Amino acid sequence: MGIHDRDYYQAGELRPLRPWDTKSMITLLIIANVMLHVANFLLTRRDAAISNFFALQPEDIANPLEWFRLVSYGFVHDPSNIFHLVFNMLTLYFLGRQVEDKYGKWEFLRIYVAALAICGIAWCLLRYVSGEPGRLVGASGAVTTVAMLFVFSFPNAIQQSCKKSHKICVWSISSW
Repeated sequence: MGIHDRDYYQAGELRPLRPWDTKSMITLLIIANVMLHVANFLLTRRDAAISNFFALQPEDIANPLEWFRLVSYGFVHDPSNIFHLVFNMLTLYFLGRQVEDKYGKWEFLRIYVAALAICGIAWCLLRYVSGEPGRLVGASGAVTTVAMLFVFSFPNAIQQSCKKSHKICVWSISSW
């Protein structure tokens, strides 16, 4: 085999160097959320130590060392309620794919992280000013942003759940 016969010398598309280059951002976000949920469940014996560490609290807005939680809260969910995670990830999967296709993988990630930060700041400021305690976990703010982007980007789209072999639709919903 000569040097010019090697695949990396061939013309055409370059193969991805990193394993995450071949995955969509939706898939990567879902994997990250599910992995943190499983780790929280298995490693902390349901005392939610991982979830509590990454959760956003109102006083975090006043401490710059805690600002990482303005994004990290969106990747952890309550370990005692799996439905929050399931419905967030289903919504992200069904509506986010078209949004990612329209905006691109990395722009979608920027939008998603910006939505997490903006929603986290708004929640913190409201709670901090009112003096109400609490903690925020879950990706609902960013997922709602993705859902609204879907509605505004594709107002005439119809989401369907059909079995092609039987041509039976379980549900068919217009986005607007």
